[in-house]
Parts: sequence; structure tokens; C-alpha cells
Amino acid sequence: MLLSIERPTTKISSEDVRWASLEARLDALNLLYARTPWRSFGNEARCALLMRSGLLFPIDKAFSAPHGTGHPSLDRFLIRPAIEPIVYSSWNRFETWDIDDGWAIKFTTLLTSQNTQLRSVSVDKPALGDLPPMKYASLETAPLWLDSLAAIRSFDGLTSLQEACLVHASVVLHHPLSDGNGRLARALFHGSLCSRGRIDAPFLATGPIMYRASHSYMRAIRRLSHTGSLTTYLDDICDLLDATIATQEQLEDSEALGRAIEGMSEEVLSHQPVNGGFR
Repeated sequence: MLLSIERPTTKISSEDVRWASLEARLDALNLLYARTPWRSFGNEARCALLMRSGLLFPIDKAFSAPHGTGHPSLDRFLIRPAIEPIVYSSWNRFETWDIDDGWAIKFTTLLTSQNTQLRSVSVDKPALGDLPPMKYASLETAPLWLDSLAAIRSFDGLTSLQEACLVHASVVLHHPLSDGNGRLARALFHGSLCSRGRIDAPFLATGPIMYRASHSYMRAIRRLSHTGSLTTYLDDICDLLDATIATQEQLEDSEALGRAIEGMSEEVLSHQPVNGGFR
């Protein structure tokens, strides 16, 4: 299993055309940030605000939750400190993968605006509808999170995006800190890509996307927590990553974004009263 940092027993193929396409699209997006990394600052908040306003993204077309289930509120991305400037402040560390417990505590304290420590209590999440319970690392194995990341980064044959997805999942499942583990996981998703020379800024709005597709994401990560199958997890998460990149492509395409906003405005106007009735 992932938590025991064992190598996968089934070969993970990086030759899948889906992953090759995602890598190429990541390269194209990165060109927009290579000399202006500050443009990424606030991407999660911007994406969350547009989603909250009713703008439809590729994520909405690709994922749906069972009737009666929703997704977490996007408001937290608007009231929390923006993650991107804090992530970029550690870019030099990511380039050399200079990651340790002390850095993680200080970094996550900045992200959460409160003192963060290594986790000292057990955590669990019960079953939710058709989703099984989440199995987090025990207090004994949670401190092994850095060993798990090192093991993942030593696996042969992974693409940079596959590695980043597994780094993110390992941090989530080990849950090493008292707070801010999700934000730390998203930071190290970008940090992993940085360390492999793939991106120049933390520009993918992974947080809002995971919230909007929370049922699909929780199904994938909870299944991984039970089976430890990295191959299955990457199959499960590939479509979500595709939607994340597609959403960022739409945000960067001013014409496409303009058309989407125009469509949203027309939808809103069609429900406004006109002379005592509706359009």
C-alpha cells in the first residue's frame, strides 16, 4: 500500500496517450508563466469566484455527484490567504526538493495563519453515502510521510504529473500535520512538478476543482486508502486532472472565457422579471 511506501506491484505505464496529452498541455500552459510567475497569484480564488458566480467550466460537464450530495463551499478560497504567493516563496526549496518537517510546519503555519504542529491525534472520516470510510495513516506511520514521498519519487516510469498526483495523495493520506494538510498537499503537487523542471509557477487551481468534483475525488482517494493500488488511483484521477488543465486553459483563453461569461449573463437575464413577467 501507499502508506507502507512499497513499490507498486503492477507496472504503471507512462505511455498512456492520455497522460502524454496532459503533459503536453501542461507545457503549453507553463509558457504563459515562465517569465511572469506572479500571474499565478490568486488563481484558486479567481477560479472559485467564477465557479461561485455560476460560470460553467469543463469540470461541470465531466463530473456529477449522486442526487442529494453536494460539494464543499468554494467560499473558503475567497477568505483564506492565497496559496500561490506562499507556495512560490518556497520555489527554491522545491527546485532541490529540500523538504523536511521543520519546513512543513513553518510553511503550513503561513498557509493557515495559525500555529501548526505535527499531528498528535488519530483522524478518521466515516463512510459517506456510497463512499467507504477514509483510512488515514496511524500516529505511528504518519511521521513516515517524507519517506513515502522519497519512495514515490524513486519509482521508475512515472510521468511528472503522475508523480505529482501520487505526492499529493500521499500527503493527504499520511495527514502529518495538525491542520492545513490539504493545502500542503496542493503545494507539494506543484513543488513536485517544479523539482522536475516542468513548471515555473503554481498555476493550476487544483483546490476549487477538487471541491467541485469532490465526490469523484473522494471516491478515488478513499479507494486508494483501502487498496493501496497506485495504478488504479492514477486511472481514477486522470479525468479529474484533465478537467483541471481544461479549466485553466479556459481561464487563459480570453475569448473562450468571454463567451462563457456572456452565456452566464444571458442565463441570468432570462430569469429576471420584465414588465411583471419573465423573459
